[in-house]
Amino acid sequence: MEQILIIVVASAIAFLWAIAIREGWSFAQRFAAKAAKEWNENEKRLDRLQAKDITLRKKGVDYFLIKDNFSCEKWYEYKALSALIGAIILFGGMSVSVSRTAAIPAGVVGAVVGWFMLDIILNAENKSSNDKMLSDIMEVSRSILYGNRSGQYIADSLKNACTIVENDRLKTALIQMRIHLESGANLRDALSELASHFDNPEIDALCTVIRSLQETGQANDALDTLKENVQREQKTVNEASVNHIRSKMQMACFACFTGSIIGFMYIMIQFLQNAMTEF
Repeated sequence: MEQILIIVVASAIAFLWAIAIREGWSFAQRFAAKAAKEWNENEKRLDRLQAKDITLRKKGVDYFLIKDNFSCEKWYEYKALSALIGAIILFGGMSVSVSRTAAIPAGVVGAVVGWFMLDIILNAENKSSNDKMLSDIMEVSRSILYGNRSGQYIADSLKNACTIVENDRLKTALIQMRIHLESGANLRDALSELASHFDNPEIDALCTVIRSLQETGQANDALDTLKENVQREQKTVNEASVNHIRSKMQMACFACFTGSIIGFMYIMIQFLQNAMTEF
């Protein structure tokens, strides 16, 4: 009888131990899966932040807007501050001029506009800067081409390039590249650093051609092609600028004409009202 009782107790203990092991293993699996999921989410978040950081730097955010210690966190802090200012301005303006009921949706609109305002400003500044530096890119490519034909080192041509450009953003980037080259950095890393400050395809093409010139020594045709592409792009930009100015002039003429008609109609209405009153 005692032996049977011992067997039963031992069996129960073994059964409970097996259950504990199974539950512990299941808990360990769930914990590991949760930890892996959180790790993947953190990695994806870091990848998104890194991609956003690269995109913003290419658009020149560290030149136009946030010049000191730029980071994605600081970018979103500035966007939040801009949204807050937009909400306060519209909410306060509508509260004073209209009503508090209309101020709430106006504040929401102001927050949305303020949130995207920095993106709009950055994109506009970046596009304007890219258009203005086309002639400088052409001058740099011409300088490198002539320097290469005369036997000058590519690094020396790039060091001197900052003295012939007029665009301040491009000049700043070339000066930084010159400092890196003089401090011992290799040309490939310096070109990668230069390209990371622009989303201009002509800058990317120039860096690619220079790398090819360094590796093979045969890139004159590519430089000539790049110069032709830049000249064609410059012509397109000039035509777009002329069309933009023409559109502004047409809009101004239309506004003056419309204002003249409205003023004439107002005078005629007042004249007719006075005439009817006297009659």
